[in-house]
Amino acid sequence: MDLITILVIICSLLLLCSAFWLFNSLRIRALNPNIDSSQQSKAQRLLISISAFLYVALVALQAIPFSQDGNNFLQFSIGSAIAVVGLVYLIIGLYFYTRPNMQGLAFVLFLLTAICCLGLLSTDSSFNLSKNGWALYLHLILSLCSYACLSVAALLTVIAPWQSRRLRLKPATASGFLPSLESLDNETFQLILIGFCLLTVALLSGFFFLENLSAQHLPHKVILSLLSWFVFGILLLGRWKLGWRGKTAMRFALLGFFLLLLAYFGSKWVLEVILNRSWN
Repeated sequence: MDLITILVIICSLLLLCSAFWLFNSLRIRALNPNIDSSQQSKAQRLLISISAFLYVALVALQAIPFSQDGNNFLQFSIGSAIAVVGLVYLIIGLYFYTRPNMQGLAFVLFLLTAICCLGLLSTDSSFNLSKNGWALYLHLILSLCSYACLSVAALLTVIAPWQSRRLRLKPATASGFLPSLESLDNETFQLILIGFCLLTVALLSGFFFLENLSAQHLPHKVILSLLSWFVFGILLLGRWKLGWRGKTAMRFALLGFFLLLLAYFGSKWVLEVILNRSWN
């Protein structure tokens, strides 16, 4: 077992510890709001900071393009893509952690980041994309950032009805762990708007690399990405004009997320694992 593998496993475990420590703190706070947890919070913040720093360092080391023999090329495996998505989850989770009423969502995102961290165990790829260098890498990063933001938004649309039921049945503990429905709704559509803008830029930048859809193995990716963009665009328009939320927002968000999941990870997995090919 090499050093990188050991560090990845340690980082994943630290993130898991951070997530469950935060969960336990929220549970205790919900049961006893008057408890003094200032010392525990300092230690908790230190553990989260160390976990975040180690994760960022590992992603920078393992999931960036390298240069060989003077030629720029990209080795961007499925594992690297998952790790970059996890980095966005971590950033959003840290943002939620700084807001006391949103820390329940931070727990969920730290948990997801710990899982995504394991993608760093498989970052080697036999497919080197050399023609477009850093411009193509930037396009891939924008695509993954948009996927991450929209996937978190889709998750929040699922959490909202569950939180609504908990507020009716156990209002005290429910309000202490997850934010209010209004806060959930606002954060959901902020993430959808950010993800939609990133997806728009990613799609526009991607057209600069199109030469032959079939030869580059891109038809499914392009079509599914455009369909996802269209679905999220309708959702934002419905929110603006008709005030869509609740189950309507959840249906559109989950459909858009599923299309985006197929567009990138689905088509990439089929090409690389099953067909032994890659996007060119």
